[in-house]
Order: sequence, then structure tokens, then C-alpha cells
Amino acid sequence: MSFEEINETIGFQGSGMHRTLEVIWPDWDAEQVERLVRTLRAPDLSEDQVREFGVFLRENFQDAIFHRLQSFEKHAFEYGHARIAGMQSDLQGMSVAVEQVVRALGGQGTQPSKMFRDLWDGTEVGRIFKKQKTLLERGLPFEDLLEEIDALRGNGGENEKAADLILATRVRGSVHHAVQIENQLELEQLLVRVLRAAALTHASLKPVDAS
Repeated sequence: MSFEEINETIGFQGSGMHRTLEVIWPDWDAEQVERLVRTLRAPDLSEDQVREFGVFLRENFQDAIFHRLQSFEKHAFEYGHARIAGMQSDLQGMSVAVEQVVRALGGQGTQPSKMFRDLWDGTEVGRIFKKQKTLLERGLPFEDLLEEIDALRGNGGENEKAADLILATRVRGSVHHAVQIENQLELEQLLVRVLRAAALTHASLKPVDAS
């Protein structure tokens, strides 16, 4: 008998919302996709788009995204000074994982900036991204560029998407510098924005069929 058959046969043996075997052996993939939905769902990223992104990650062996997000949340709820260091490390690790996802989406080259530029070519986001060439290529820690990146994001619309692509690129380019930000809420916002860069790129390349 398959697990599905046994699971159906045993059914609900308690008062919970899930079958008994689903409680004992939860579906890890499904849990991680739900985590993604809770983290990324936004006006410019629908629940369906995020779920499709999660399916893409699973099918293309990009589980590092799931592990980094899970680790980041674990550190966020710990106590003691070490949790901030853990969140800083996860932010940098997430930027590397995002680079690998963008490469799995068809990005070519060794730099995330080139991959984003090519994959978004022909779109308004791509045009804004190209226009910000100076911001992309300045060899500074990303913290020193945040004010300018946030100013671009504040213009709204496609500028917001382009700013998150730039942020992901700059965090990835600064991994040889120690993260200086220690405010937990700011670190949480940064991680979501870096992860959004990959989800937005996936949504742009693989639109969800509304039908």
C-alpha cells in the first residue's frame, strides 16, 4: 500500500485538522511553500504566483531558499546576541541562494546584475535596472547604498521591483564584508526584499495562467 492509501485508511484519529499520519510525518515541501506564501504574498505577488515559485524551487533542486528562510525565522525567535549574527549570515546566504535560483531560471554569466539585466530585458523593470548602472557597479558595502536604493523604491510601481533586484545584487556583491545592520526588523525587511527579487523574476518569466 502507498502512503496515501494508508493515510486515507487511518484518517483522523483525533480532533485536529490533519490526518494522524500527516501530523507524524508532515509534508516538508508543502510546509515550505506555505512559509513562502506567508513571507512573500504582496500586491505585486499573488498567492498563486508564490506557490508556482515554490513548485519551481522544488522541481529544480533550489531547496537552499527554503533552508535559509527557515534558518532566518529560527534565529529571529531566539534570545541572545548570537541571533543577530545568525540573521546577518542568513541574509548573505539568501543572496547567494537567490543567485542560484536566477541561474536556474536561465540567467547567464557570473554576476547577478548581468543575469537580472538579461532576464528582464524588454520590460520597464529592465529599463530602470539598466538606468541604475552606476548604483549597481559602485564597489561599496550594500549598507552604504541603501539610502539611494530605498529612494528608488519609494517611487513605487516598477521602481519598487527594480530596487529589490538592485538590493539583491548589492547584498550578493558584499558577502566579503560583515553585515553592519543590527536592527532585527530591518534585517527582516532586507531578507524579504532579497528573496522577492527571485520570486518577481520567476513571476515575470513564467506568468500564472489565470484560467
